[in-house]
Amino acid sequence: MEIKTKKAGEVIVLEITGRIDAFTSEKLEAELHSIMNAGKLKFVINFEKTNYISSSGLRVFLGSHKKLSENKGQIKFSNMPDPVLKVFALAGFDKIFEIYSTEKEALEDFNETESEPKKQSYA
Repeated sequence: MEIKTKKAGEVIVLEITGRIDAFTSEKLEAELHSIMNAGKLKFVINFEKTNYISSSGLRVFLGSHKKLSENKGQIKFSNMPDPVLKVFALAGFDKIFEIYSTEKEALEDFNETESEPKKQSYA
């Protein structure tokens, strides 16, 4: 797994390439916590190049969601390939998290508070 980080205004975008599993989830968790501990509380996770996520990866995002919520932060997801989206849907995470078709839509939603977000859905 490779994690690329970029800044878009106050939002940190993480682009994840490869698999998020029991072996790589610790690296992801450490990266997220390091950024949160630096005071950054708005995240978009771009899954465009992610081909697999296990329950270990889901746990990382659930824990990060809890920590961010306690500090008035938020995590949003974008560009989910069908296999990853199916795992999120089966776990009920599509009801907990905001999932967008594109990174641009997720970033725009951080700036829009009155309009309905354009969420990606599992059909």
